[in-house]
Amino acid sequence: MEVAGYAGRFCSARQAQQAIAAMTTNTERPAAIRWIQDRMADYGLTMEALKAAGCFDPPPPPPPTVCYRNAEGLSWDGQGEMPTWLRRAVKGGVPG
Repeated sequence: MEVAGYAGRFCSARQAQQAIAAMTTNTERPAAIRWIQDRMADYGLTMEALKAAGCFDPPPPPPPTVCYRNAEGLSWDGQGEMPTWLRRAVKGGVPG
């Protein structure tokens, strides 16, 4: 499929990204990248301008920091209910 045929189908940069990701052949992807670069040049767009316009998903939040870890390697980040192994340790081995 020719990349130029995609031109009328995109409403946003995100849709363009998804279409490129869906392309499977080695010839379609480079052609799509060139087409996007040409459109960006035609409109004077930069990656910074696209990022500022919200065209890309924000990066995922970092994983929570481990606050507690036992000798077996089990860990808890302090979020949510305290796990049983830590609850037992806090209570000095007394269940409940």
